[in-house]
Amino acid sequence: MGNDTIANMITSIKNEILKRTKIGQIPAINTIRDIRKILLRKGFMESFEEHQEDKNFFFVFTLKYGGKKKTHR
Repeated sequence: MGNDTIANMITSIKNEILKRTKIGQIPAINTIRDIRKILLRKGFMESFEEHQEDKNFFFVFTLKYGGKKKTHR
């Protein structure tokens, strides 16, 4: 069985939305590198930056929506 990198990325983004946080982190993979351009261009993300710690590359993303709990009346 292989890894489904796109599904993992979407799940990571969904989890951050459910936790009501704006910032998340996912591994930097070429497929995601291409998809991030679309997410930024379409306005779903505020930022999607690549970082490196030692030999590990990862993306830190900031969601355009979220970060505040909504109150229901």
